[in-house]
Amino acid sequence: MCDFKLYKKFPIILLFFLLSACTSTHIQSHVESFGAFDTVNYGDKLFIAPYHSSKHQELEQNTWVELAQIEIKNKGYTIVDDAKNATILAIVGLDIDSGKDVSYTYSIPQFGVIGNSASNTSATATTFGNMTTYSANTTYTPQYGIVGYNNGIGHETIFNRTAAFYAFRIMHDGKPKLIYSSRLSSNGSCSLLSTLAPLLIKSLLVDFPLTHSGTVQYKFDSNC
Repeated sequence: MCDFKLYKKFPIILLFFLLSACTSTHIQSHVESFGAFDTVNYGDKLFIAPYHSSKHQELEQNTWVELAQIEIKNKGYTIVDDAKNATILAIVGLDIDSGKDVSYTYSIPQFGVIGNSASNTSATATTFGNMTTYSANTTYTPQYGIVGYNNGIGHETIFNRTAAFYAFRIMHDGKPKLIYSSRLSSNGSCSLLSTLAPLLIKSLLVDFPLTHSGTVQYKFDSNC
């Protein structure tokens, strides 16, 4: 007699594990930032404006400015609301393309019973006169593992997200001098720029106002 109670529970446990693993992901971006010798310092006053684009609404672009202001304020720098009072003029912008269809192969493991890891046998002896009868009952503990794979081909749309931040110092002659630039590139299946904007700008200004070159990754819990 085989005991399949554990086998009945196993798919539920596996489903819970898979669902838990899919509730969060990460946004990975490549960031290239450069700071000049006379880059932004704590005595400067920054005014940030949006990089105007006909692709995005004014309210959306103003949100990018607010997000950049928050990041820079959190680093201890001063933000002003009037460009006339600023020593640094900065612009920030985000963009996303229309996406590119890509295909990929996948292999999903199929789980089941692959053998028995242990067994327990109980025996009973019954005596009637000069005759003894024996009966035995064996219970097996199943061992679980991968019994096969479900292979296939999937399709999804990958979007290229970009962001940029430029800071200019106002010189004595009134001309602006570029003292800091940061550019970001990120690819993924999420096309909602409004949802991604907080993490993209956080990545864009990760080491502001210093030089940075490399990959930045943040956990992303929102549905997209």
